[in-house]
Amino acid sequence: MKAFIGHSFDEKDETLVDKIISFLSQREIQCESGLKAQNKSVSEKVKQRIDRNDIFIGIFTVDKPIECVRSLADRIMRRTVLPDFTTSNWVIQESGYAIGKGKSTIFLVEKGVYKFPELQGDAELILFARDKAGLNDALLKLLDILKTGKTVVGEPQTATTQSGDTKKENSDKDIEKQDKLPWNELFDAHDAGKIVDARKIYDEKIRSKLNEKMTKLWDIVLLRWEYCSGDASVLTRLEEVAEKEQSFTVFWQIGICHEFTNKYNEARQNFTKCLQLAGTDLEKVDATIRIAECYSANKEYPLAINTLLDALNNKGFQKHYGKIYKALVEIAQEKEDGYLFTMFSEKTLDINPVDTKLRFNLAYKYGNIDKPDLATYHYKNLLKIEDDSMGLNNIAVEYDNLSIKTKSISYFEKAVENKNPLAHANLANRYIEQGFAEAADALLKKADELSKDGKDVHQNVGYSKNKLRLLREEDEKKEKEIMALAEQKQKFRVKHAEAYCLKHQELQNELADIWMIKNAWNIKFTFDKGKNTFVGQDLIEKEESIPSGLGILLSAPYGLGTPEASKIKICKIRKIRIEGVLYNFSGNYSLTITEEKKGVASYEKPEEVYSANGLLIINGDFKRIDVMEEDSKKQCYFEKWDKQ
Repeated sequence: MKAFIGHSFDEKDETLVDKIISFLSQREIQCESGLKAQNKSVSEKVKQRIDRNDIFIGIFTVDKPIECVRSLADRIMRRTVLPDFTTSNWVIQESGYAIGKGKSTIFLVEKGVYKFPELQGDAELILFARDKAGLNDALLKLLDILKTGKTVVGEPQTATTQSGDTKKENSDKDIEKQDKLPWNELFDAHDAGKIVDARKIYDEKIRSKLNEKMTKLWDIVLLRWEYCSGDASVLTRLEEVAEKEQSFTVFWQIGICHEFTNKYNEARQNFTKCLQLAGTDLEKVDATIRIAECYSANKEYPLAINTLLDALNNKGFQKHYGKIYKALVEIAQEKEDGYLFTMFSEKTLDINPVDTKLRFNLAYKYGNIDKPDLATYHYKNLLKIEDDSMGLNNIAVEYDNLSIKTKSISYFEKAVENKNPLAHANLANRYIEQGFAEAADALLKKADELSKDGKDVHQNVGYSKNKLRLLREEDEKKEKEIMALAEQKQKFRVKHAEAYCLKHQELQNELADIWMIKNAWNIKFTFDKGKNTFVGQDLIEKEESIPSGLGILLSAPYGLGTPEASKIKICKIRKIRIEGVLYNFSGNYSLTITEEKKGVASYEKPEEVYSANGLLIINGDFKRIDVMEEDSKKQCYFEKWDKQ
């Protein structure tokens, strides 16, 4: 089989596209792609290539973020809406040509692309996430389609005529299209705080054109708007409707009214009724999130978090895990808990990698807690999606913190090109203090150009060019090593978040045993079940011989006698202590090793010879614990503790 692969030529997509083409080529599918876009229309050469292939496979990756236009349902429910992105117009043009020519078509669409199904007829559609697991799943689906021949031929579709009743039913799903109602005018009045005007627009231009179901819904929404604008009497009317109808929608609007007046217990009670009346998983998830937010607003953070963890342990909600994790991120922010914020953010981005606002906030947080490698890792991923001027400035700062000077200067200059005022000041300081890489490069190029005018170029120019080349090579190597380790840390943190959310009742009983730590110490863990804490410790005694004060003199060069005769025995005692906190299948811990010396004339206080902090993940069979440990010198280690 021969396939034409339509894809973007953006640098951020190169690795992804290469993986997909390599996957197909290994399965004896001949792949051919187009040319980099030179204009807005598909060139004749590209058309010829599409014509001569059996199938068209389009890879639609996220491009630029767009301002999200929320649906009416989202605005009524006040749901969290994930960011949307454009995709390559060039690939859309190619796919349009392929459909017009009747080619079989398969489209691989990255999650986050805005309303893609509206762009392309009835082609086989495979949504994918950019991470390894998401892409592998998509490739297996692609292979299944190719093997079974389920590709859709892009023939023109015959329109069907809808009856008036069918049109009315569809209006419930897509009310914005019904009779071109002035919804934007209504929401503009609401957003401007002109509720009297909004009521007038609704009564005069919209209400009479809605069916009975939608009229009931919007009557309630308008009442909620009026309550939030200051008409307290409206709440009684809403409660009367709720008592009569026992409707999810009415209780939802009442809950929002109570939230607006900071009556979070009353709001939670109404959202709990919504949960009981919910008809879909999405409604159940939305209600659960609002219940958790009410707990959080009352600073009842453990209840808020546990409410959402219960939802994450419901496999029926798997489709909505991204929303639940995002709600956990927001609660962690309110709680000002950096540990929970970074953990839940990592998992949220693992599910939805194109949430650029969250990625920026996470990178910024890592920068503030002195983790420049992870900050750089996330800024790099952010800049693959959008050319953010503050992101360019901040990644330059983090490269500087990593002592990768040439990269730091380069990104400061890119930020300056994006007219970031802060970057101008930062770049000026770096030019003064250190780096000079790009500036030096420009000067050396000018020096080379002088030779064209017949002027002798000093030999130091060559030395400087070589020095700059070596510096860049050294920085490139250093960056690769740091980013490889940062990715390993990030993957561990995602698994740690998953372990944190996976509930288990009798975890302490399974772990109260002896564990081999660092392949050296057998340490028994004891638990405080009430606090979810654990402690483990061990003592190691070791006897050493060292010269006495006189022996040192005797053993010196040209000394009189032998040192062995004047050595004394000293006993070293090492104390290993591990203290930690467990939460479900995850935890964090601190490890300290102190050393005492006995047997000398004067008593020496215990000396701390090693200290570290770490994250841990408990294996499902309770026989192994995976740990990521960072010592006081910022060195990171990945280890395993084994039950003995």
